[in-house]
Amino acid sequence: MEGELTIRKAVPEDIPSIRKVAQTSWNKTYKGLIPLDVQNKFIKRAYSDESMSNRINFSIFLVAELKGNIVGFANFFRENSQAELGAIYILPENQGLGIGTKLFNMGLKELPNVTELIVHVERGNESAYTFYIAKGFQFSKEFEEEFFGHTLKTKQLSMKIQQSEIV
Repeated sequence: MEGELTIRKAVPEDIPSIRKVAQTSWNKTYKGLIPLDVQNKFIKRAYSDESMSNRINFSIFLVAELKGNIVGFANFFRENSQAELGAIYILPENQGLGIGTKLFNMGLKELPNVTELIVHVERGNESAYTFYIAKGFQFSKEFEEEFFGHTLKTKQLSMKIQQSEIV
């Protein structure tokens, strides 16, 4: 896989491929956790052309290309010395290859002077929770939030960042 994988900033032409990764990943990840109609409403809004253009232009939006095809992405939002990892998704058939780690590490490099990174994980999404704990996140709190008419039980994780540790 090394040499065939490229991590780069997203461009508007990537939007259809990003949307496909989001839809496929969401359907597999949240099956049994979030009703399909709720997932579809969210994907339609969050991955619309307008929303994606804004995210590409005003946040850190990275894509993972494997053999010329987008197989994953990560989206980071910065606010002063704190940042949020809003999304990291990999196509199911490409999970477990280290792509998520490469996206995560590249995102950290794009966040100079950030001292804390937070991420939200739906309770029951154990693979994501395990991934983030392995990266150094710690559980902060759990809360409920309304999400397109569905109540989510969300875990917030946070990670202190020492810039000297970023490789």
